[in-house]
Amino acid sequence: MEMSHARGGVFKLHTRVRDFSAGAPLWDYLWIGEGAAHLDELREHDKNAEPYVVPCPDMSRAEVVEEDELYLHFIPYMQFPLRVDGRPMTGERAVVEGMNYRRGEDCFWTRHCRCMWQHYQEHPEGPHSYGWWDSCPGRPEARQVWLDYFDLYRPMVSERTRVWLEVTQGPLFAAPLPGARAQAAVSSEGDIDRRTESAGSAKTETPGLRCRAQAQAEAGRVAASPSHVPRAEHGGA
Repeated sequence: MEMSHARGGVFKLHTRVRDFSAGAPLWDYLWIGEGAAHLDELREHDKNAEPYVVPCPDMSRAEVVEEDELYLHFIPYMQFPLRVDGRPMTGERAVVEGMNYRRGEDCFWTRHCRCMWQHYQEHPEGPHSYGWWDSCPGRPEARQVWLDYFDLYRPMVSERTRVWLEVTQGPLFAAPLPGARAQAAVSSEGDIDRRTESAGSAKTETPGLRCRAQAQAEAGRVAASPSHVPRAEHGGA
């Protein structure tokens, strides 16, 4: 605790948070996702948590059909997922000769590391895994897709940008969005950026405004949200 009182100190608490509605947050950064096998449940549970939220999808358990799914879950709620990267994690710590692994194959993490080790031996060229929470085998598109979406995300959290979440209808759209939720971001320059959770993709031009609507398929995993007045949020760098 003393460290948290010092200038520049950090206090880390590893625990479960089940209810984000009770009182003011006690954190500066909230990392979420450990052990979550279903990204749908993770999104719904944590989408209303106070900033700053760092989604850390546990890809050792969770699965995605396409890499875009990670961003479809979190960007519409002003959250951006962590990317694990750096030197490959080989998993060799789980196959050290002479080491007694007390739980052996009954331990999830031992099995996960040995999966990495086997893949690394068979495919030294990759794709690699980069951490405990990464998938095995690794996902070859993960890095580039993260960078591509980060370029889209940064303007949404720039100064003097207002964002509306869970938009289901309005003058920006020709018709209500059945089975989909949209996010609209308006910058100080008057640009409107719309992102929807549905299938397909489209670009729309509106007189006097430069509009871009981008939709990503989610294989029917996101249900339609209740119709209500969207919440307005300020972005901040």
